[in-house]
Amino acid sequence: AIAADEPAMLDLFDIERQMEKGEKAAASDAAMQRLDKARPKSVAAAELDGVIGCIGMPALGTDVILQHLQSAKDVWHAQHSLRGAYREYDVLLCEGRTNARFGRESAAVDAFTAAAKLAAATFGEDVAARLSADYQAASELEQLGRVREELELREDTLRRARRRDGDQHLQTAEAEAGIGACLQQIGDYGPAREHYEAAEKILGDSDPRSTNLRLRVL
Repeated sequence: AIAADEPAMLDLFDIERQMEKGEKAAASDAAMQRLDKARPKSVAAAELDGVIGCIGMPALGTDVILQHLQSAKDVWHAQHSLRGAYREYDVLLCEGRTNARFGRESAAVDAFTAAAKLAAATFGEDVAARLSADYQAASELEQLGRVREELELREDTLRRARRRDGDQHLQTAEAEAGIGACLQQIGDYGPAREHYEAAEKILGDSDPRSTNLRLRVL
């Protein structure tokens, strides 16, 4: 079975190089062609489905993109391995971003939440992968106007960021600023300012990569 998948797996290196060069359309077309030759429900097929779904060329249509992601997700979930969990997590993020891009915010929240739960169960409660998925879920909750849920999630990510990285880390500043923006949105300006100031204080001793976040805070 592994030998049968080798040609498709080797082709993945060429496809990845195309993606690195920004040739997304070409990479997606190549993955589609290779997928026709891959063994159904194989690891190689899952890799190719993931590439097609995560690139998400608009010409394919939302439903087709999501079908490719679902096929990849099914294979990785059935692996019951660390590698499978990593891949399933990545596919769930792509699923969330695809739904968000096409205005399906509720479905996006579901996908990001599933990714966060998978990361927590597999890698640990406070891992960066869990925080990343939670941040993206919070952004979609904001778009839906589900402010109470958003605030609860952002407060939880702040607690986790502090446990993981301490009080003076960029991730903690991001979480502080997220709460500030959420509170500002509902007119709770005093507490919002406190969180913004906490984020700004952290950024004062941070590295140059914090520039974008500092602009949001100020």
